[in-house]
Amino acid sequence: MPSAHALAHFVENWMVQRGETDSGEVAVTAPDGSTRLYHVRFRGTHGAFPLTYFDSISPAIDYRVKRIEHHRIDGVGAPLVAVRENRHREPIETYYPPEAITRPITAVIRPGRTVNGVQEIGIDLLCPLSENGTTTVDGKETVLAADFTVPWAALLSRAGDLSKSRYSDAFNGKPSRDPQLYLMEPYDPLKEPLIMIHGLFDSPLVWAQLSNELWTDEKVRNRYQIWHFLYNTSAPALYSGRVLRTQLRQLRPMLDPTGTDPAMQRTTLLAHSMGGIVSRSLITRPGNTFWEAAFTRPFDSLTLTDDDRQSLKEA
Repeated sequence: MPSAHALAHFVENWMVQRGETDSGEVAVTAPDGSTRLYHVRFRGTHGAFPLTYFDSISPAIDYRVKRIEHHRIDGVGAPLVAVRENRHREPIETYYPPEAITRPITAVIRPGRTVNGVQEIGIDLLCPLSENGTTTVDGKETVLAADFTVPWAALLSRAGDLSKSRYSDAFNGKPSRDPQLYLMEPYDPLKEPLIMIHGLFDSPLVWAQLSNELWTDEKVRNRYQIWHFLYNTSAPALYSGRVLRTQLRQLRPMLDPTGTDPAMQRTTLLAHSMGGIVSRSLITRPGNTFWEAAFTRPFDSLTLTDDDRQSLKEA
């Protein structure tokens, strides 16, 4: 059995050399000069994706983490960080950060039978966010090794433009980024969404450390899936709230077409400062209160285009 570090580098090298395939033969030369053949097959299970989904996979141990506390869990397997460039290759990727899609992955090796001198080797790519912290080895439930911090660190290293825009957008007529709800992990039909909404002159970057801490907490990790909402804080809070409501209505049928997923029955909001005003629009039915406070003419009496009428109605 190879060490976890050796296994992690094997996966990394496979991605570089054979990233378009999930299986193939590998010849290994022993110190005595003899050669042994192995047939390797990668498998994605329980929330992980096939090897070909990612653009790069690297050993988590090779990363230097800055700005946030580094959390690891010791156990079986080799912790990795998997990165997919977000080119909107799938519709759901509109709801993933444009900087990149980063995931914690743990590789677990499964030796198989030997057929005609070739030993079969399975390598499971497991997502520790979806595994309840364990995997089965030789029939026994075992703690799964994991690194929950490196995926956040990898994402933060690409978020320089977002950090600058927190203040610059307040003075520009058009923000550098449109408001957007982002899924920070693979959708799980059993886990309740936890939507984090930042405050004035801020961005989802403010939630990086807390998100990192929550992933490390087993009870929180198994109950919630983390989503972030980015909005321009110079825009009216009611407008940002309308955008969030609209995106939630569009996202839910995409994730849960039948409307039966337990995840879609409840949502928790975690908001700071101005984010509290934005989130209030998700839990309040004001009726015509806002309109009547500002205007004397009834809404229904206005002459409007269909688009303008719908926009006002949503707001």
